[in-house]
Amino acid sequence: HCDICGVCIEKMDHHCPWLGTCIGKKNYKQFLLFLLSLFVEFAIVFAMCIMIMNNNQIKRVSIDIGTTLRTYPFSIILAILVVPFMIFAAAMLGLHSYLVMKNLTTREYLGDKW
Repeated sequence: HCDICGVCIEKMDHHCPWLGTCIGKKNYKQFLLFLLSLFVEFAIVFAMCIMIMNNNQIKRVSIDIGTTLRTYPFSIILAILVVPFMIFAAAMLGLHSYLVMKNLTTREYLGDKW
C-alpha cells in the first residue's frame, strides 16, 4: 500500500516523486528502462558537448582554453550541469540493478529507514 497516493500496489517498491506514481510489479521493468534511458541521454549530451569542444581544439595547432571558453560557453555550461544528473541516474540504475539481483524492493532494502 502506498502511503502517498493511497493505492494498493502489487509488490510495492516505492513511490517515485519524479514520475509522480508508484513503482511496483507491473511497472518496475519500465522504471529500470527509464533509468537506463536517462543515463544514456545524459551521457550522450555530455559526449556531444565534449566532441563539440574537441572539434574546435583539433582544428587548432595550439590548445587555447580561453578561446574554447569564449567560443563554446553553452557547451561548457551544459557539460558541467549534466554531470551530476548523469551520476544520479547511474547511481539509481546501479542501486535498482542490485535490488533486482537480490530480489528486494526499495522498501525492504531501506527497512526501518522508510
